[in-house]
Amino acid sequence: MPNAVRIQARRVLTDVENRIPKKWAHATDLTHSQTTFFARTAATVNARYFAVISRKATLGGYAQEIEWDPHKFYNKCAQYLLERVGKYLAISGIGDAEPDVIFENRNHDFDKLIRYFGKIKETPMHESALYLSKFNPFGFVTREKSEEPLLKFADLASHAVYQCVRAR
Repeated sequence: MPNAVRIQARRVLTDVENRIPKKWAHATDLTHSQTTFFARTAATVNARYFAVISRKATLGGYAQEIEWDPHKFYNKCAQYLLERVGKYLAISGIGDAEPDVIFENRNHDFDKLIRYFGKIKETPMHESALYLSKFNPFGFVTREKSEEPLLKFADLASHAVYQCVRAR
């Protein structure tokens, strides 16, 4: 995100955090009204939010091929997400600069993710993979939410999309 938007997003997040009277790291930590307030306030930031919905059961043969490995599943979901972001960047003509990619630090082998993306860029098998050319996998970084509070916006986006499709 451009620096001006990053500054705006930090101000908005600080306002949200000041108005929600508890410490929280994830949207699931918030009540419905707090999440709604955060979402409405986040919508004032000049940013685009992307999320991918996936379900292991729909992977068919690929699930067997990866032996239901959750790390490989995570990498595939990250691929789908960044393909969509790359396509948006290409279609909208936004910046030629390489986008920063920050993943929330978690129990995941990010070195394998980086190698996975490198391999896909070298030998794309599907047209969608061409949109990954906007990204440098060796520039991907991981951060804790305490190190990069703006990850709360990504968490909000994924939480919102999940709430739209979850079974009741």
